[in-house]
Amino acid sequence: PGEGPFPNPATVGEILTRFLDISGLPKPEVLESLAGSCPDQDQRNLLLGMASRATGHALYDGFMVKQKRGLIEVLDECPSLQLTMSKLVEVCPRLQPRYYSISSAGLTSPDQLHVTCTVVREKQYGGRVFEGVCSTYISKLEVGDNVRCFTRTTGFKLPLMPSIPVILIGAGAGIAPLRGMMQHLDGVRRQRRRIGQNMLVFGCRRRDEDFLYEDEILGHTRDGTLSHLLTAFSREGSEKHYVQDEIRAKATEFLTVLNMGASVYVCGAGDMAAEVRRAIVQVLMKHVGASEEKATRFVDTMRKQGRYMQDVW
Repeated sequence: PGEGPFPNPATVGEILTRFLDISGLPKPEVLESLAGSCPDQDQRNLLLGMASRATGHALYDGFMVKQKRGLIEVLDECPSLQLTMSKLVEVCPRLQPRYYSISSAGLTSPDQLHVTCTVVREKQYGGRVFEGVCSTYISKLEVGDNVRCFTRTTGFKLPLMPSIPVILIGAGAGIAPLRGMMQHLDGVRRQRRRIGQNMLVFGCRRRDEDFLYEDEILGHTRDGTLSHLLTAFSREGSEKHYVQDEIRAKATEFLTVLNMGASVYVCGAGDMAAEVRRAIVQVLMKHVGASEEKATRFVDTMRKQGRYMQDVW
């Protein structure tokens, strides 16, 4: 006998909560496999219809993907489905790790590891609420609880020389790794070592709603860890104003730091990162006089040199 999929012994509760992703989206072939255990004809046809390679894509996308249904919801929709524990283990995907950027610095918090997490809780059709597996788990932790986690290496790192300026650009929970960077630079400053002219460009919906770590960030501006702070609150004005808009609006200040040889770090959603890159190209075109091709090549060169890094999802 080979190695089992779970530690032995393991209770059913442990298997369902620690090893099987019962909230995950079942693939069409899983639905096809489950149909054979569904005696009700209409319910079986629903599963087979979503699994059909010829016609099932639209049905699967509308019924499963857009409404974020997992195996539990499939069981609710198909109550005649006779799902044994062995069948569940066979068809259910294994719970995969969720990766979060560390939002603290080893220099200032050597015995702690901070995580900045948005709790995913979304209303779905029919009043059902979809809850993110890991974010919900984290939100329910109590002081003293043990957490199963591990760390891995990343290339999203500050320059080796703290005197090199950095431009940190993030929105919402994208502040996570940038916070760790600011804490590290603050620790370097407290050691009376020279740091560069550093800028943070941060965006959220409203200052009084989700300006994460506001007091800490403002403290960095007062003590000199941050020389420049640009903020974009997208829901406070008559028009939406995002970090890319703030970069365009404060182009002169942005270019002042960039021209010092700054390294740029962008963290957030992929769409935001693309818009930030586009805004930087536009700033170079408008205020430096570069052509679009030359401005784009400048940013690409920064990326190849390790001076333009992204941590996106």
